[in-house]
Amino acid sequence: MNPSARTRIILWRHGLTDWNAQSRFQGQADIELNDIGRAQAVAAAERLGSFRIDAVYSSPLRRALVTAHTFADPRGFDVHRDERLAEINVGTWSGENIDEVGAANPWMAEKLAAGDDFRRSPTGETATEAGARMAQAVTEIASAHPGGTVLVVSHGLVIRMTVAGLLGWDNRTAFGLAGMVNCAWTMLVHRSNGEWKLLTWNQGDASLFF
Repeated sequence: MNPSARTRIILWRHGLTDWNAQSRFQGQADIELNDIGRAQAVAAAERLGSFRIDAVYSSPLRRALVTAHTFADPRGFDVHRDERLAEINVGTWSGENIDEVGAANPWMAEKLAAGDDFRRSPTGETATEAGARMAQAVTEIASAHPGGTVLVVSHGLVIRMTVAGLLGWDNRTAFGLAGMVNCAWTMLVHRSNGEWKLLTWNQGDASLFF
């Protein structure tokens, strides 16, 4: 293996769903893309086609898988599913409106403002836990494709926390990043010595962001 090999990882958020539009917690509920989300995926796939992609990986949730296949199928790629790329598990909050959950859990706003992590419902994950599992998957994916460029399709919060974990940031720093827009992507570089660098965040043509 070339000790100076650099692997590019493109973390691509899925397109819009109705629950996104309604500000509902999705978590690991298997919600489909809506018509806007499918159009976003097509438009973003054209932009991403300018990169020399070597492999495509995806969360197993349909909103991510459909987004991944929108890029992969016309270009002859297999889509490799990895359960660790799924969104944060929000447990009993799944399907609930964000404002309603905040009203029922007034401590949540204080923790967010303070940069403190917390469990998303009694049966869900913390943001740190979700980021740690996906960061492990992304590290393995990078090691499997030294010197290549890999497209990884996932979800907004877990992408944010994966980037934070790989770069050694705490929760407060992670939430200093703007939330990932539907069908935007973020690019990281991984060196064979284990070092990670952030190249871009929340990238994409403004016309994608309907």
